Amino acid sequence: MHVQALKNAYKLIKSATEGQSALDSSDNVSTDLYVLCAEQALQLGYLEISRDCLQMYFKGRFPVNQFLGRAYLCQGQLHAPQSTDNLEEFEKFVLFFMKAIDFATHNRRYFFLIYNASVLYWQLVRPFLKPGFRYCLIPSLSQIVTALNQIEEQDNEWRAELMINLLECFLDASKLEEAKEFSSTAAVFIKENVPDKYSQIFSLMFCELPNNSEQGKLIEIECLEYEYEMKKNGTEIMTYTKGIVEAQLKLIKSLEFTLKRAVQLGDPGVIQVVCATQWNLCLPLLQHNLHQHVREPLISVADVLEEIDSMLILLRCQVHMEIARIEEDGERLEAALEHLHKAMHLNSSGQYREHLRLSFKRLRLSAVLYESPERPEDQAGMLIEQAKRGKQKDNVRKNRMLLVNAGLALAPDTFQIVLDSENEVKGKSNSQISYLCAKAQHHIKSVEKVDEHLKHLRNGNDRERIILWADLAKVACKQEVWDVCRAACRFCLLYDDILFREATKHKKTQKNKANAIMMVGQGDSSSGESLLPAKSFSFEADLLRILAEIRFINAEATVHLLRLQGIQLNDGAVHPEATYQSHPGCVPYPPESDPEWKMYSLWIDNLSWYAMENFQRAAEIGEELNEAWIVHNAVVYILNYNRHLISSGRQRDIIEYLQTLLGAIKTVGHD
Repeated sequence: MHVQALKNAYKLIKSATEGQSALDSSDNVSTDLYVLCAEQALQLGYLEISRDCLQMYFKGRFPVNQFLGRAYLCQGQLHAPQSTDNLEEFEKFVLFFMKAIDFATHNRRYFFLIYNASVLYWQLVRPFLKPGFRYCLIPSLSQIVTALNQIEEQDNEWRAELMINLLECFLDASKLEEAKEFSSTAAVFIKENVPDKYSQIFSLMFCELPNNSEQGKLIEIECLEYEYEMKKNGTEIMTYTKGIVEAQLKLIKSLEFTLKRAVQLGDPGVIQVVCATQWNLCLPLLQHNLHQHVREPLISVADVLEEIDSMLILLRCQVHMEIARIEEDGERLEAALEHLHKAMHLNSSGQYREHLRLSFKRLRLSAVLYESPERPEDQAGMLIEQAKRGKQKDNVRKNRMLLVNAGLALAPDTFQIVLDSENEVKGKSNSQISYLCAKAQHHIKSVEKVDEHLKHLRNGNDRERIILWADLAKVACKQEVWDVCRAACRFCLLYDDILFREATKHKKTQKNKANAIMMVGQGDSSSGESLLPAKSFSFEADLLRILAEIRFINAEATVHLLRLQGIQLNDGAVHPEATYQSHPGCVPYPPESDPEWKMYSLWIDNLSWYAMENFQRAAEIGEELNEAWIVHNAVVYILNYNRHLISSGRQRDIIEYLQTLLGAIKTVGHD
C-alpha cells in the first residue's frame, strides 16, 4: 500500500467510525480493516496512524480470529525497544508478543502467527543481545522456544538458532543450572535435526560446566560422536566421492577445535582421546591425492602428543611416518627427514625398523642428489628420486634415461635385455607373419632372462630391492614410460613368486592338514588368519600391499602392450590379411596351420593370460591380508578391462577368474 492510499484508507476508517455510518463495529470484515491498516502504517513508519487504528479495533467488538493475534503483534511493535535504557517499554513489548503467542497456541489454524511472532521478536530485541542484558530475554525467549516446540514448527534451523541463543542468555546471566538442564534437551534436538549446529551448542555447553572433570567427559563424548558419524557413513568413504571427502574433512576440521579446547583444559588423558580420534578420522584420507588435506591436523596431533610426552608411542610413530610421507610428496625433504627421525626414535618395538631405515636412507639420498653413492641400491634410489622430481616440462628422454639407468644399477646383466624385448626385431622377414612370429619369439626369449636375476643375488637385501623395483615401476607408469614400467614390474614380482607365493602355498598346505584333523564340531578357529610368513609380520604385510599394487600396474601395462598390437584383453590375435595367401608356388592352407602364425597367436594369448594372472594374484594377496579394498580393486579392474567380452556374451571365457574372485569376495566381505 502506498502512502497516499494508506492515508485515504485511514480517513475512510476514521470518518466511518466517528459517524457510525459506512462501517459498523459489529461487521467482522470491517474490523479486520483496522488491523490491516495498522500493519501497513507500521511498515511505512506512520506509528500514530497504526496506534489509532489499533485503538479503534480494540474499542469495538472485534471477532476472535487471526486478526486479534496480528493486532497484538502490532501493539507490541509500537513498544519495540530502541535501546536498553527503557525497560518499562521493553516489558510492554514483551507483554503484547506473549499475548499473541498465547492466543495462537490454542488453534492450529493460527500456528503460523507463532512463527511470525518469533521472527519479529528476534528482529526487535537486537539492543539486548549484548553482554549484561541478555538476561532480560530469558522469560520471553523461553516462552517462544517452548511454543515452537509445542506446535512442532518445521523450520528446525530456526528453532535451533533460538535454542542456542537462549542458552547464551542463561550463560550470560550465570544461571548455570538452568543452562545445564536446557542444554541437555536442546543438544539432543540439534544433533538429530540440525547436526551442522551441533558443534556450536557443544562449545557453549563446554563453557555452564563448573569443573575440569565434567569438561573432560564432555570432550570425550564429543569424540565418540565424531567416531559415530564416521562409522555411520560406513564404507561410503571408500568411494571417495567429492561430497563424502568434504564431509570427512569437515569432521576433521571441527575436531581441530576440540583438540584446542582439550589442550586448554590440560588433561593428558583427554588430549590423547582427541588425538586418537583425529588419527582415526584422517586414516581414510591418507591416499597420495588426498593426504595433503590432513597435513595440518596430523602435525597438530604430533606436536600435542610430543608436548605432553604421551605414552601412545605406537600412535606417535605412525603419525610421524605419515607426516613424513606427506612432506616428501610436497618436496619438503628436510621436514620429511625430521619426522622420519622422530618416528625412528619412537619405534621402540622395532615394528617399523626396516621400513623406516630404508625410507630414511632414500630420503637422505634425495637430499644429496649430486653425490655418487657406492652401493647399486643407493645409486638406483638416487636416480629414481631424480626422475620422480623431474618437472613435466623436462626432456622426456632425460627422465627415461634416469629410469633406465636405475634399472641397470639394480640388474646390470639382465635389465637391458628385458627392456629390449619390445624393440624392433633385427634382420629381414619374408612376410608380415614371419615378422610377427620373430617379434613374439624375441619377446619370449628376452623376458625369460628375468628368472636368472635372483640367482646372482644372495646379499640379503631383498626387501630394499622390492621397494626400489616398485618405486621404479610406479614412477615409470606415472610418466608413461611403459617399456621400463613393464620391465621393472617383472623384476619386482620375482620376489613375490619366490619369497611369498611359495611360503604362502606351504602355509596353506599345513593349515589344510591341520583343519582336516580338527573335529567338525570344533569349528574353524583360524578364521580370518593371515597366510603370511610368520616373521616380521607388519613389514611383510607392507611389502605384500606394495606387490599387490605392482600386480595391478603390471596387468594394466600388459593390457597397454596388447593394445599396441591392436588387440583387447582376452581377444585372440587377428590375422593381418583378410584372405590368407601362402608363399608363391605353395598350396594355400588356413592360418591355424601355419607354425609362425600359431607362435604369434600363442604369444598374444599368453600376454592376456599374464595380465589376468596379475589381477588374480593381487586379489589373492588381498585375501591373504584380509583387506577387502585390494580384492574389490581386482574385481573392478577385471570387469572393466573385460567389458567388451562381457557385453558380447563371452563371460565363459573368464569363468575361472570370476569364480576365484567370487571366492575372495566371500572371504573378505562385499560391503
